[in-house]
Amino acid sequence: MKIIEIITSTCSICKMIKPMITKVIGDSGINFEVYTADIPEEAANVQDLLDDYSIKSVPAFFFMKNDKIIGTHFGAITMPQLKKNIEELKNYEC
Repeated sequence: MKIIEIITSTCSICKMIKPMITKVIGDSGINFEVYTADIPEEAANVQDLLDDYSIKSVPAFFFMKNDKIIGTHFGAITMPQLKKNIEELKNYEC
């Protein structure tokens, strides 16, 4: 199972969420691969990149199982919501 997290280096919410993700994943007992992509806000093509992947805001989370996106979340996420997404991943039948 994978979680792909899209952030920007200047996003204060992104910085606050990182330790929460580590804790929730560690507590879940599930072997996750977590990938973080930091998009430089000064990049000329940043809006094109966000549009290409339908990213509405950062942080953006893509929850994947068997290389299939089964859930997304855009913006700040609470610990209960993150736990819910992880439980859904765990129980998802592909």
